[in-house]
Amino acid sequence: MDNTLKQKALKQLALAGGAAAQTLLNKEADKIAAALQAETRYDLIDDQLELLDTIAYRVHEKAVEIAKALFVRLTTLTLTYQEILGYPAEKLSEYQNNNTLIGKALETLEHIRYHQPAAILDIFFQYSTHANTEVAKKAIHGIEMLAGFDRDIFYGDGKDWPGLGWEPQEKVIEKINSFSDTDRRKFFSGIIAACNKILSPTIEGTNWTYKSVTISTGAVPAIQGIKDIRQQALAILQNLYGFADTLERKKTVLSSMNHATHTPHTGYKDDVLAMVMQDTASILQFMKTVIAGADLLIVQKIEHDAYFFYRRGANENVKALALEVKALIDAHAEYQIFKILIGFQGVFRPWDETQERDHEDFEREQALREEKAKVFAASITADDYPAWKARILNYASIKSDDMAMFPYFAKFLEHFGNASPALALRLLSETSEQLEGFIIPILCGVWETTERENAKRIITTWIDQGRYLFALARLFEYTAGLDEVLLKKIYAAAVAANNFGAINQVILTISAQYNDTTKHLIQELFLPALEILTGNKNSGWIFGFWFRKQRSEILADMDAAGQQRILDNLFHLDAIDYQAEEILCRIAEKFPALVVKFFCDRIAAEKEEDIGGKKEPIPFSFHKLAEPLSKIPVEAVDIVLATYDGDYGMFIYRGGRLLKNIFPNPSELFINKLIQLVRTKDEKNLLFVLAILRGYEGQPFLHEVCKELVKVLPEGGKLLNEVSIILQTTGVVWGAYGFAEAHQRKIEEIKPWLDDTDDKIKQFARKYIAGLEKQIEVEKKRADEDIMLRKHRYGDATDEKE
Repeated sequence: MDNTLKQKALKQLALAGGAAAQTLLNKEADKIAAALQAETRYDLIDDQLELLDTIAYRVHEKAVEIAKALFVRLTTLTLTYQEILGYPAEKLSEYQNNNTLIGKALETLEHIRYHQPAAILDIFFQYSTHANTEVAKKAIHGIEMLAGFDRDIFYGDGKDWPGLGWEPQEKVIEKINSFSDTDRRKFFSGIIAACNKILSPTIEGTNWTYKSVTISTGAVPAIQGIKDIRQQALAILQNLYGFADTLERKKTVLSSMNHATHTPHTGYKDDVLAMVMQDTASILQFMKTVIAGADLLIVQKIEHDAYFFYRRGANENVKALALEVKALIDAHAEYQIFKILIGFQGVFRPWDETQERDHEDFEREQALREEKAKVFAASITADDYPAWKARILNYASIKSDDMAMFPYFAKFLEHFGNASPALALRLLSETSEQLEGFIIPILCGVWETTERENAKRIITTWIDQGRYLFALARLFEYTAGLDEVLLKKIYAAAVAANNFGAINQVILTISAQYNDTTKHLIQELFLPALEILTGNKNSGWIFGFWFRKQRSEILADMDAAGQQRILDNLFHLDAIDYQAEEILCRIAEKFPALVVKFFCDRIAAEKEEDIGGKKEPIPFSFHKLAEPLSKIPVEAVDIVLATYDGDYGMFIYRGGRLLKNIFPNPSELFINKLIQLVRTKDEKNLLFVLAILRGYEGQPFLHEVCKELVKVLPEGGKLLNEVSIILQTTGVVWGAYGFAEAHQRKIEEIKPWLDDTDDKIKQFARKYIAGLEKQIEVEKKRADEDIMLRKHRYGDATDEKE
C-alpha cells in the first residue's frame, strides 16, 4: 500500500478507538519497530517515522521505546538512498541524513509529551546538547512545549476530562531538581528554556474546527500551585547563576529570571499582579547579594533591570527594594567610571522621573558622558597612570561583535591621546597587543599634537614588523588629510603579508579621503589592491564601501575598464545582497550591458563549479537594479540568449529568472523581442523563450508570446505542452478550493482565444479549457473529501463549504 494511503488508514484507525483497533495499532507499531531496525534507505525510514507519528498517541509506551532504539541505531547506521536522476547520494545526504531522522523522531516524541513526560524529558535534555544545531533546537523546543502552559491541557475539555493543571510543569521541575551539579552545567540551555516557559505569565490555547484554528491567550491563574512552581523555577535559576562559568551565561540566567516580572499582555486580575510583584521582589533580593563581587557588565545589567522593575513596580515593597539595589550600585565607585565610558545600558536619568525619554534626554546623556570622558582623560597623570592602564585594559578586553559598545570609551581614548600624548604613546608601546582594537582612537588623538612625529616612528616600526596593518590603514580614514607615504608603506606590507583585511581597508581609506587631490590614488592603489583581492576571491571591501557618500563619484569617474575590474571582483561574492546591488546600480547607470553579462558569467561559472559551489549566482529578486538594467531590453535578451547552453530545466531558474528580475513587468520592446525569437522557429530560441515565460506565473501579458508559440509549434509535441504549463501556472492560492478557483480564472483569461482567426490557436484554447475543466472537477472532489475528513476529526457536522 502507498505510504500516504496507509497513513490515512492508520489515522482513521487511531480515531476509531476500541479494543480491536488498539490491537491492530499495537501490531502496526511492532511492524514499524521492526522496519526501523532493518531498513537502511533514508526514504523508507522516513516513511516509517511518519506512520509512527500518526499512531504514537495510541501506542505511546511503545513509541518511546521505538524512538530510543532508533536513536541507538542511528549512531552507527550508514544510510543508503533511492536513486534519483540528477541527485547523487552525496548531495541528498546534505539534507537527508541521520540527524534529520533524529529530528523527526524528536518531533514525534514532542507530540506525545504528556503521555510519557519523564521518559521523554530525559531524551529531550540529552539531545539538547547535541553537536548538530538543528537537533539541539528540536530537543529544546520539546522541553519548551512540555514546560509551557497550554489552556486545554491545564483546564481539560470542560466535560469528562478535568485536565492536568500544573502537573507537566511539576514534572519538568522534578527532572531539573534531580540533576547533579555536572548535569546542570551540561543541560544549561535546556534548563533556561524550561524556566522561561514556566515563568511566562500567559497561558495559551487552540480551538480547532474543520476550517479554522483559533489561538487564544490569557493570564496564568494565581493559585498556590502556580506560585510554588514559579518560586521553584526562580530557585533553580539562582542556583544556576552560581554554576554559570561565563559572563554570558550569568547574563542569560538574569534575563531568564526577568520572565517572572512580566505581566500578561491581555487582561489580568489583581491576584496575578500580586504574584508577579512577589516574584519581582525575590529577584531584587537576589540581585542585592551578587552586586559586590559581580563583573561590571553584570552590575550594569542589574542596574538596567532594577530601574525598569522600579518604573513598573505596582507596590511599595518592589520600589523600596529597587532603590536599595540602586544605592548599592551608586556606591560602587568603579562601576560609576565604567558606566560613563562603557555603560550602553547604564541609567543616567533620575529614577523617579515619570516622563518618557525623548530626544533632548538622549542629548543630555550624551553631553554628560562626553564631558566626563574628557575630564577623565585630562585627569590622568604619571602617578595614576598604572591604575588607569589596568582599567583601560580591562575595558578593552570586553567582548563585542562590533564597536557599537565603545563610542564613549573611544572618545575617552582619543581625548587621552590628545591631552597626554606621551603617556598615550607609552600605553601603546607597553600594551599594543591588548589594545589592538583601540589603536585608532589613541593615535587619532596623538596625531593632532606635537607628538605626531613620535607616533609616525611607532607606526613605521609596526609597518616594518607587519603588525596592526588593518588598524593603521584605517587610522588614515579618520585623520584630517591623508599621509600617502605611510599609506603606501602599509599597502606594500599588507601585500607582502597577504593581509587581505588591511588591503580591503586601504581601498576604504582611499574612498573616505577621495577628493580632487587624491584621485590619482584610484589608479595607484585602489585598482591594484582590487586586483590582488580579486585574485584571491576576496570582496570584503564592498561592505565598507557601499554606503559611502563618495561611492557614486568614484564609480562615475571610472571608465569601462575600471568598472569591469570591480565586476571581476564582485564575481566572487557568494550572493548578491543589497550592498553589492548598490554598487551594481551605479555601474548599471553607465554600463548596463556589463552588469547583465556579469550575472550571466556567474550563472555559467556555477554550472562549471568554477566559483566554489556558489549557492546564489543571482538574487531571488532585485531591489533597485531592475530600473537601470531594464533600459536595454533587446540587448539584455541577446546577452542572456548567448549564454543558453540547452539545459532547459536549469535555465528556467537561472537565465530565465535573471530576465524576470530585470523585467518584472515586461515592456513592449521586451515582449516584441521574444516574439521575434519565436518567429525564427529555431529550437534553441524556442526553448529559450519558453524558459523565460515559465517564471511569470501565467500572467495575461504572456498571451501574445504564447499565441506565437502555438502557431509555430507542432501539435501534440512536448513544447506545446510547455505552453499549457506556462499558461496554467499560478501564484499562491488560498482556501480549500483555491486551485479550482484559480483554474476557473485561467479559463476566463483564455476564452478570447476562441475567437482568434487562427485555427491552431482556437483548437489549442479548446483543448486547454477542456483540460482545466477536468482539473477543476478533480480539485473540487479532492477539497470536498478533505473537508469531510476534517469535519469527522474535529466534530463539525455542518455542510458549509469554505
